[in-house]
Amino acid sequence: MGVTRLKRKDRRNKNVASARQQKIKLLTAKPVIKKVDIEELKKQFVTEEAVTPAVDKSPKKKVVKEEVVAEVAPVTASVEESAVVVEEAPTAEAASEKAE
Repeated sequence: MGVTRLKRKDRRNKNVASARQQKIKLLTAKPVIKKVDIEELKKQFVTEEAVTPAVDKSPKKKVVKEEVVAEVAPVTASVEESAVVVEEAPTAEAASEKAE
């Protein structure tokens, strides 16, 4: 009896294996270390500190903002001016009277 291979499963297995190998390569790769003159870098930091002025630690002046309050005329509405109609809800007695 002949052996048949599942092509889809074979392809998937190969993809999983190659992805795993690629991931391992990326995780284990080391960056290229350039040769850097450490003494020269130290000199740069020393010269930058000498150039920058010392921080002034004197107390700072506080700036007070002026607040402007707008005057608003009070709104007064009398009961006669507003045309609101209030109806009472029907009570149980009124409902029974209508039913009779």
